[in-house]
Amino acid sequence: DGRKLLTLSESGTIPIPQHIIDYGTWWSWFSIWSGSFPRAVGEERLSAVYNDTLIITVDELPEWNWEAPEPLDEFEVTDPDAPLASPPEAGQASFSGDLFVASILTGSYLYSDVNGDEEGESLFQWFVASDPEGSDMRGLEGANQLTYVVADSMREKYVAFQVTPVAATGGTGNLAGDPALSDFRQILVVGTGIKPAGFVKVYPNPVGELLTVDQCGGYASLALIDMTGRVQQFQQIGNENRIELPMTHQEQGVYLLQLHSAQGTSEVIRILK
Repeated sequence: DGRKLLTLSESGTIPIPQHIIDYGTWWSWFSIWSGSFPRAVGEERLSAVYNDTLIITVDELPEWNWEAPEPLDEFEVTDPDAPLASPPEAGQASFSGDLFVASILTGSYLYSDVNGDEEGESLFQWFVASDPEGSDMRGLEGANQLTYVVADSMREKYVAFQVTPVAATGGTGNLAGDPALSDFRQILVVGTGIKPAGFVKVYPNPVGELLTVDQCGGYASLALIDMTGRVQQFQQIGNENRIELPMTHQEQGVYLLQLHSAQGTSEVIRILK
């Protein structure tokens, strides 16, 4: 970024001029090792590189003096007062959702980049620990999406959400920022569990083409969720006491049927297609 000259010194090979342009690797100078290394590169390539118009050899250097020479037309002079390129940042990492088994937790954060680079594909990871300080934290295998469905084994344990911000553009050393970790929060024993919900009857289970949810009039809505946390179907219940969900187009696998009450509580039933 115009603040420090970078040198490819004591190299085992020589750079390719077109790669210098393509990747923006503007070495101030390069020097290959002696002995067998130049022979390994080969006479044809050595000749092509050293005779390339992009490469300045010693015989083309101007006379040295203490006055700053005029910049060469072929090169862009970087503004010395321009801000240094910096990696993106993620602030206020947190997550929302019921702290019950089978609930969907959703991570959140604020992305920022002083260089104005848009966000690329940031990296996510959910962690589990046995205490709120996360002293023995470890990453949950496969839990690398923005959402996470709380597993039955997580009761009374603590979970946290982490994001590593990644910019869509910028130098290779500035694409990814430092990870940001949320607070650890405990998954409660009471509340939602993978169990039949009250007097609700769900059949057939395993299901084929049509899933019937009977005696569900006490709930406000229901959602069919796959094991990645994505909502596949959502329906308001209203005054209906029986809901039929078409399952023909759903792939085979395990689903969670989550019923939400108007008071904000929920119950979950495991469904097999």
